[in-house]
Amino acid sequence: MQLAAESIIEVGRELIAQKKELGHGNFLPWIESEFKMSSNSAMRYMQVATEFGDKFSTVENLAPSVLYALAAPSTPEPVLERAAAGEKVTAPSVSRHQNKTRRLARAGYPDSR
Repeated sequence: MQLAAESIIEVGRELIAQKKELGHGNFLPWIESEFKMSSNSAMRYMQVATEFGDKFSTVENLAPSVLYALAAPSTPEPVLERAAAGEKVTAPSVSRHQNKTRRLARAGYPDSR
């Protein structure tokens, strides 16, 4: 798993750098034509690099699906804190917390993270 996490973070960093270099409006067409990656995949890699690039030791043993789930903007902060503390998390458990947070927000609890 360590190699997978390290590779995802490195690719994400490279994509972030390339996006800055290409300028506004040019990144997504480049991803699709030159890099042969969907824009959703590219965004997931960049989110992981942004969220965990400087915290590699915290996430080095997590499966890619868990990394993507934890890096999603909709992941509640307490879930991130539990993962950082070494608690075992899975992609489905992160998804359940994301869904619960969305339901609470729709019910009028905007700070439900």
